[in-house]
Amino acid sequence: MSNSKSIHIEQKQKFLNLLVACSSKTISIYSELKMSILSSCSCNDYGYTNKPDFRISNNYVMVELIPLKSDGVLIMVRVDSDTTYKTVNAPSLNIINPAKESGKPGTLWIEFTVNSTTQIPDAVRLISDAYKSRSVIGW
Repeated sequence: MSNSKSIHIEQKQKFLNLLVACSSKTISIYSELKMSILSSCSCNDYGYTNKPDFRISNNYVMVELIPLKSDGVLIMVRVDSDTTYKTVNAPSLNIINPAKESGKPGTLWIEFTVNSTTQIPDAVRLISDAYKSRSVIGW
């Protein structure tokens, strides 16, 4: 069960410990991001992991939300061959392509950090567009 997702945060002690160590600003950004992404992407496959992260999946499009002890939330998005993220108008985001972390499944992950609630709309738009694009063009 340590690798699987759980919708119950108390079952993922590493995530809970990380969140408790975060600033109130990070917790606020994380909470708003999580709820905004879930509602805009209509995803029902999500949960906490012991990585620790909060993971949202829709077929092969995956999003990992990782609260940072410094103010902000690291977001990693699996986009593979989909390059629509490049055309999304998200000027407030500093997108790193490819993501720094290697050894992940898939062929292309991007990452960016949300440090302010003003960046949330851009982040949600980018993630939502990735989900919509994959549901239309498939894999």
